[in-house]
Amino acid sequence: MYLLGRLDQTSLTQIEQELLTSATLYDEILLAEDELTDQYLANELSEEERRSFETHFLSTPERLQKLRFARTFRRYVGETALQDATPQSVEPTPTPFKPIAKKPGLLSFLPIQNPVAAYALAAAVVIAFIGISWIAFNSLKRTPRGSGNLLIVSLTPGLTRENGETKSFAIAADTESVQLNLELTANEFPGYEAELLTGERESLLVKAGLRTESVEGKRSVNFTIPAELLKRNDYRVRLSGRTAAGTYEPLSSYTFRVTDNR
Repeated sequence: MYLLGRLDQTSLTQIEQELLTSATLYDEILLAEDELTDQYLANELSEEERRSFETHFLSTPERLQKLRFARTFRRYVGETALQDATPQSVEPTPTPFKPIAKKPGLLSFLPIQNPVAAYALAAAVVIAFIGISWIAFNSLKRTPRGSGNLLIVSLTPGLTRENGETKSFAIAADTESVQLNLELTANEFPGYEAELLTGERESLLVKAGLRTESVEGKRSVNFTIPAELLKRNDYRVRLSGRTAAGTYEPLSSYTFRVTDNR
């Protein structure tokens, strides 16, 4: 690696401090999420931790996208390292030694002589770039009804039936999330909590702090579920309302059936 060197330790510390001040772009929570994602991809989690990670942590489309990005990045780094480590089958023909003029590297504008410090600085730049990209991604507002990756299903309290059968639907292969519009008979609470359970009463996902929205003239609570969690099965959503004391009071139950998930 080509590196120009005239930077003393004091200047290097100043540069590192300037990079660290950008931590406002990705706070400690995002760093903890990155570390947890890396441990998951490296198979360093126990079976119980992996199940909890897949059930709760991957409950949002944004975290699923972040997991895909991290997996792709690790695969690319692994393939690059493998290619570098593969010996050449044909020995190169010896050629007379000629001094080769070094081309300026990516960080040639920083006169860093210490290779360790250079790698540390490059890593900090990459982390800063990922943090900025992630925050920009989170700031984008998704349009629910304009995306082919979002399936919207409206449910009414009780056994949601159409023609005497539980409401059923299939999930297309390109669907990333399923938004359940849980219709309310009355809007009496400042916030709501929804829990997704299988027909065997296994809890798959819990989301709190949900608020009501007006959908086709009716008040409803939107409960968004990653499509990967929904297999061919019967499901039930248990809705609770948050009281003034901060506790949740059970309200309604909604049932549906997934007939296919491709």
